[in-house]
Amino acid sequence: MRQFTVLLLALCAPVALAAGGGGDDGPPSTYLELSPAFVVNIGDEDEAGSYAKAEVTLRFHEAEARKKAEAHKPWLRHEVVMLMSDRSVDELRSAEGQDTLRSDIRKAVSERLVSEVPELEQASGKDQADSEENDGSSEAEAEDEAEGEASSSGLVREVLLPNFIVQAR
Repeated sequence: MRQFTVLLLALCAPVALAAGGGGDDGPPSTYLELSPAFVVNIGDEDEAGSYAKAEVTLRFHEAEARKKAEAHKPWLRHEVVMLMSDRSVDELRSAEGQDTLRSDIRKAVSERLVSEVPELEQASGKDQADSEENDGSSEAEAEDEAEGEASSSGLVREVLLPNFIVQAR
């Protein structure tokens, strides 16, 4: 019986650690998932019944900004719905349209968070000044910025759409 207990503990310990039972040793996450997935009607009257479904994750420059943004999740979800529903089917089907949507979400969320949480404006300005002073940025960061996926301005570094579906009628 004792061997069974030891075996059970040995098997359960990794699961408990993976679920967050192992303490808070690592840096806090800078990702905020806006779950559940969004399902939004899109298109003009002639495209009635068309919709988009998207999972949206925000990536912040600072973990503190992510933490403060979590308190504004209902507003963030509202903003994403409004931005998505304002798009046409063709826009959301194209890669360029999706990139524009991601950029618009990033800008709107950053601006709103700065207006709602004034102390974040100082952090946002500091991040921008730090990035301008650091000319030796990594190649990966340079590639991200060249692709328009990341920006040094604003609180939100990038918007990720891990799952995105457009259904046209």
